[in-house]
Amino acid sequence: MNAKEGIRRLGIVTGILGGCVGLLAAYAYLTETLAQRHEHEEFKRISESPTVQKEIESIYSLFDPKRHPDWFKPLAPPPPKGHLYDYFGNPLDVLPNQERASSRYNEAVDALSESKGWAVNSNGIDKIYMGRLPNRAVTKIDKADGTTIREIEAPPVKDYLFPLVLPILGFLLPWGSFKTIAWIVSGFAKS
Repeated sequence: MNAKEGIRRLGIVTGILGGCVGLLAAYAYLTETLAQRHEHEEFKRISESPTVQKEIESIYSLFDPKRHPDWFKPLAPPPPKGHLYDYFGNPLDVLPNQERASSRYNEAVDALSESKGWAVNSNGIDKIYMGRLPNRAVTKIDKADGTTIREIEAPPVKDYLFPLVLPILGFLLPWGSFKTIAWIVSGFAKS
């Protein structure tokens, strides 16, 4: 057997081993992607549940001057161009009247600071946490069992396709390397 044939066979064996390593890497990558997808789906399911939606409406209603006119007082002059906005994106042409605001209103202001959370204590949900402008969405949910679910993006399509490439690369890189070495060795052997 000559050196060229030996290097060719070595290239095939290392290519197969590289493909196996690529499969293991693809499995690990895909497992992480599927776990991220599961977390995204669980957060989406809970944040869109009737319990959470009812609490969000309750929070929003506390900041509505039309529903609680005695909690708010008009500003002396209206705000200049480029209004200042409250937490919910409404122009600040009224400010909370702290003397008349209920404890529930003050609780809402504290809860929206993202450090305390809004107590729900219903249907397995302990607290919800709201984000800042512009999205004003739920960012974190504490469940009654002590686990916390955070808002997480769904994995992009490329995260599902990338693991398909890893075994192919795992085979081609070592095999191609040994093929190149065999080609170089054969060039020296002929001269």
